[in-house]
Amino acid sequence: MQLSTKTLKISLILFVMLPFLLGSCLKKVDGVDEIDTNIFDREYAGDVWYVIKNVEQVTNELGQIKARLRVWIPKDNLPGLVPSNIKIHTKGDGLDVTVLDFPLTPGGDYERSIDLPYTGPGNYCITLGVFIEEDNAAINLFEECVTL
Repeated sequence: MQLSTKTLKISLILFVMLPFLLGSCLKKVDGVDEIDTNIFDREYAGDVWYVIKNVEQVTNELGQIKARLRVWIPKDNLPGLVPSNIKIHTKGDGLDVTVLDFPLTPGGDYERSIDLPYTGPGNYCITLGVFIEEDNAAINLFEECVTL
């Protein structure tokens, strides 16, 4: 009978201490709350994550004059993630809100052209955000303007 009482006491002590032992393994890692540099994170607090490389006046295949913006997303702005394309919420002067695919380029960056209606020399502005399909919404929206 003593052996089973002793075993019961040890089992009870281990049962009570087990949450404390496991809890110490799962302690909070310092700095995790401050990680906000991933453009796919809703709490992103970094700078504009894309670059407008250039803007030029072009005539498209339908004979329409457009202001073409070449937009680039550097691979350095995507921490460790290499999808084949990124869906980007796009809104611009004279351009309805749309979702565009930015394909992966051989250098590891993402790039594409966006055509806006040509209104003459002046500023052309676009707003881009990372499109989240599950939510049908965009996050981390930034507006940038360039002069043609």
